[in-house]
Amino acid sequence: MDKRKRDAVAARLEKIRLNHDGVLTPDDVVKDARRDSSPLHDQFEWDDTVAAGKYRIEQARELIRTVTFTVTTTTDILQVPYYIRNTSLDAKEQGYTAVKEIPTKSEVAYDALRYEFSRAIAVLERASNIADAIGLGDEIKQLVVRVRVIRESFAQNAAKT
Repeated sequence: MDKRKRDAVAARLEKIRLNHDGVLTPDDVVKDARRDSSPLHDQFEWDDTVAAGKYRIEQARELIRTVTFTVTTTTDILQVPYYIRNTSLDAKEQGYTAVKEIPTKSEVAYDALRYEFSRAIAVLERASNIADAIGLGDEIKQLVVRVRVIRESFAQNAAKT
């Protein structure tokens, strides 16, 4: 999406929010986007057959994320996602792998942890940007740096395997 389009989308979303007492909801966005004249219209799949298929894929992702298993260590019992992103696949490929089948202290294990920490960093950076915008950002920035250090330690350990 080019800058002109991003600006048009942002302006329309803000208009929708303001027209709904300062609250932006997905339902209101879709309602607006249904009109051909809306700058949001082309951002959605309107062919119900295609959209239904894509929605079912998203439902499948959500379903996959709900499955957990129990890991008992000497001191803790953890609920762990049963499936996680298969990091051996190309970034554009979809696929999950079972956590319990990842070899301990292997390159695959370190790759999986690096991937999960990268996801955590993305969420923390988003939180940091929001915190900056409302004047509360310093502590989160420090946390992002610490998580990056941990992620890199997994990269170094993987190189040793």
